[in-house]
Amino acid sequence: MKGLEKHIQEMGLFFYLVATNEQQAENLTQKTINRLRDSNLQEIPNEFERDAKLFTLALQVFYKSQKSPGWLKSVVQKSLPFLASHSVELGPWKQFQRRARTEDLVTVALVGVLGLEAKVAANAQGVSEGTLKYRMARGLKQLSPLLAVERGADGRA
Repeated sequence: MKGLEKHIQEMGLFFYLVATNEQQAENLTQKTINRLRDSNLQEIPNEFERDAKLFTLALQVFYKSQKSPGWLKSVVQKSLPFLASHSVELGPWKQFQRRARTEDLVTVALVGVLGLEAKVAANAQGVSEGTLKYRMARGLKQLSPLLAVERGADGRA
């Protein structure tokens, strides 16, 4: 897994942003790392293709977990996030996480938070860049009011 440390950290953050809780994020990250070990990811010379394959694997693990409600119910909620500082306020994000369509949540996390190139994120999700941009706009439209309420009418926290 040498050379993929940065990507694994990004993947962990992605899962933290889209998962129900910290334990689920840790489990999803570990499952993806296990799948990466079995892949030929390090042999892919093209960085775009490597990034797309990495996040495609991550999305496959995430979507599979969404179809397994028994597994999700068995996960124990922990109080503190494993990747975010204790001073980070995640209230608006958690509200967005509960309200947003899964594809919008995933898109905002990949592109808006992690800064993944639109081309890579679209490829990983198996959609066109136009669809990705639509999902991003729809997600941000839903997230923006939550952030505005958190900050208050005067723009200060």
